[in-house]
Amino acid sequence: MGRREQRVIHRPSRTRSKLKSRSLLALAALLTIVLVSLIAANRPTQIEAVLTGHTDAVRAVAVTEVDGQYVAISGSSDKSVRTWNLRTGEQIGPQINTGHLASVVGIATAELDNQTVAISASTDHTLDVWNLHTGGQVGSFLRGHTDYVRAVAATVLDGEQVAVSASDDQTLRVWNLRTGQQMGSPLATDWSREASAGGVATDELGILSVAISGGAEGTLRVWDLHTHQQLGSPLTGHTSAVTSIATTTLDGQPIAISGSDDKTLRIWDLAKRAGR
Repeated sequence: MGRREQRVIHRPSRTRSKLKSRSLLALAALLTIVLVSLIAANRPTQIEAVLTGHTDAVRAVAVTEVDGQYVAISGSSDKSVRTWNLRTGEQIGPQINTGHLASVVGIATAELDNQTVAISASTDHTLDVWNLHTGGQVGSFLRGHTDYVRAVAATVLDGEQVAVSASDDQTLRVWNLRTGQQMGSPLATDWSREASAGGVATDELGILSVAISGGAEGTLRVWDLHTHQQLGSPLTGHTSAVTSIATTTLDGQPIAISGSDDKTLRIWDLAKRAGR
């Protein structure tokens, strides 16, 4: 009988396997470091600042440009309004001692006679207008609401700069910022007596200047500021109070974004309200 041919099987040593595994881990770690570095290099620089000065809760904030500087305007339960340089984080000038008798809970900004102004809304039932260049009051308090004024927005109506305020007295009111006078009758919401005004925003729908309001009943309503009439039926979907509203344009169409106590935001197509 012939000799059997012996087959020799070569098995990699454990040492070689370990070295290969370590090499792969090292390569993966290196690739991870490179990837993180690339992401960090393309990430916008984060700006962090703590703006201190208010002596009670800050209840409202708006942004605008004053004398070539981007600024934030804050309103507080300490009854004051303050202006902050967003680049340096420093307060600009002294606080505006508003004369409000209660918390400032709403802030809007506008341009009036080539001056940037802030409109403050307060739970003392009034609004006021402030020149952000000088810190001085423009005119006198805007009076008419009979309950807390919760929110304010600004827009242009028939060539005049106006403010629109939302109050727990179940009304929206439109104010001519040049004269300080209320324009027309209040826009009567059907918020229940117990409901609070949650927010107000303004926008342009074609030739229409509109206000969008929301409240504790969870709906939004769109108002024609020329006729003071509601446009269409309420916008429903939220299951709890609407707390804030903003407007913008998306793909050339006007939209509203609402925030609610139901833990959601909702986006609404406003163009349908103008028949577009």
